Amino acid sequence: MSNEFEQLKDEEIVSINNQQVGRFLGIQSNGFADSQIKVEQFRQVITRKLNIKDTQNNSLFGKGISCQVMKFGSSGWQTGKLKATLILEFCSDEAPSNYIQL
Repeated sequence: MSNEFEQLKDEEIVSINNQQVGRFLGIQSNGFADSQIKVEQFRQVITRKLNIKDTQNNSLFGKGISCQVMKFGSSGWQTGKLKATLILEFCSDEAPSNYIQL
């Protein structure tokens, strides 16, 4: 097992356990224990579930939401926008295989 996480590409597919995660996120299971979903779609599902907006209806995962930040070394609060991006990373439980990538 490695402790190194690597970023997943949008077209890669993850299998999500419906009992643990899928139901909470509203992923359709069609009666199966697991659901398979592309990374890009999974990010969209999570983003929709965390639909955080400010008073101007700006989205945290879109244009950003209004906020104030006190940064290290600054003399006070700064007003601006806070924007979030979602990156999914994977760390295998298995030892790396010696396959040849085409």
